[in-house]
Amino acid sequence: MAGSSQYFRAENPADACADWQRATDRKVECEKVGEEVLNGRHTVKYLDKNATGVDTAAIWVDADLKFVVKWETSTNGAELREIKEETLSSDMFVVPDEYKPMRPQKGSSKGFTPH
Repeated sequence: MAGSSQYFRAENPADACADWQRATDRKVECEKVGEEVLNGRHTVKYLDKNATGVDTAAIWVDADLKFVVKWETSTNGAELREIKEETLSSDMFVVPDEYKPMRPQKGSSKGFTPH
């Protein structure tokens, strides 16, 4: 699947064909197969009837995450497992006080100076 992504976000998991087409550089003849439970998660499966060789032939879009959690070609594939949805503490996103913005040095391509 040269030049394209097997994993992508779907705006609407129940109708992800347009999202799949935007995520790839080749023509996808997308067909919605139906809903499946995959590793305990509700997914929607799609097939590409044009797929050949290493092209992605099938994807599974997680209905809650709105993200491809499994893909297959004729020779290989991959899937995300043990997905855990958790609330993260806002403390994880606090920038430490000692971190300062950096600016490029004027007249030099050797680095940055603290702001």
